[in-house]
Amino acid sequence: MDKTPKPILDRREKPRRSSSQLPRENDFGVWRQLRTELMDSVQIARLVEVCHPQLFEFDDCICLGDHDNAKANRSSFGADRTGFEAFVNHIHPGDLWEGDPGAPGVESVRSVSMIIIASWAIALLPVLRGRSVLFFSGGSTVEDFAVRFHVDRGSSDTWADISDAAFLTSSGLAVWRFDVNGLKTLHDW
Repeated sequence: MDKTPKPILDRREKPRRSSSQLPRENDFGVWRQLRTELMDSVQIARLVEVCHPQLFEFDDCICLGDHDNAKANRSSFGADRTGFEAFVNHIHPGDLWEGDPGAPGVESVRSVSMIIIASWAIALLPVLRGRSVLFFSGGSTVEDFAVRFHVDRGSSDTWADISDAAFLTSSGLAVWRFDVNGLKTLHDW
């Protein structure tokens, strides 16, 4: 196995990196490249904020961010807890570049999304209490690329049909299940 660190953020598109290859702490070259690229083009404070979410439980849902926002939007989803969670628990990583003309392509946004997912997964550990969550990440452009999660309530109650590989592939979506045993890839990009 090649142990040479590979940059995960580059303004040029690169061959796809498997979602199971999250950067490890000892991949100093990868983290150094990521930090250098982000400092050139991203408001680093915003990325740090995104990677350290405020999580809370509301109406049997795990929510990310602002309690007042969750409360204001909850009634729009009726009994659909999954839809509500997928709505309040999502971001668009491309927004981190805020119109920067040198913003990276989808491959780099995928790499940033994997870092966000890993950070969110760690933050979710104290509130899981025996549950698992599904993470969805993807999009066809930097602008529509999103990362979201919701509690796993069974295969028939998911934000997107995780059994429809053709749909997930055509939508550019990757899916992971996370519980106390770790992150498991259900569908790769």
